[in-house]
Amino acid sequence: MFEHNGILLDTVSVMNLYASDYIEEIVRAIPCEIAVSLDVKDEADYIFVGPAQNVTSRKKAVDLDPLHQSNVLTLIDYYTEEEATNIVNLAFEGMDNGEAVTCALALSRDWSIATDDRAAIRALTRLALPIKVVSTFDLIDWWVQFNYPDRNLVIEVLRNIWIRRRHKPESSHPLFPIYSQVLSINKTSDKK
Repeated sequence: MFEHNGILLDTVSVMNLYASDYIEEIVRAIPCEIAVSLDVKDEADYIFVGPAQNVTSRKKAVDLDPLHQSNVLTLIDYYTEEEATNIVNLAFEGMDNGEAVTCALALSRDWSIATDDRAAIRALTRLALPIKVVSTFDLIDWWVQFNYPDRNLVIEVLRNIWIRRRHKPESSHPLFPIYSQVLSINKTSDKK
């Protein structure tokens, strides 16, 4: 059962999803509202899209406007006084701006957050904030469960995130066996 009122994406999650080349399809599959703060939108500036052998040779701007204009993604451009206070407090606790904003909004709106930022997850644990945390790979797994994409497409998504962002699912994650295929494909292509 899906237990989220809404999910706020932090900067790292936005960039990982954007690197997949299938952010729209993945976000559309999630059965709740997905949002990004303007702070996160501004922080998520580009991803690398060069060839696998030299991925940093080319950049691509992260453009969330088409997703917002087609109502796939909500942009949050205002904060209540309570949210503004929480942003300052969370930043004081050591969170980066994007994560502090994302967590403050989630806290006041009873939403979950999507983050792959280990420091932000540790801070949330340390502060014992009542915020549900999901990973980019949880979002991708829901896309797989709800939309049944072709296995090769799932491999492509995971491969893109690995090559462009060097991010992979934890070994305990349901997507890890598929990701293992990505690694074996990469090792084979690296030997050519």
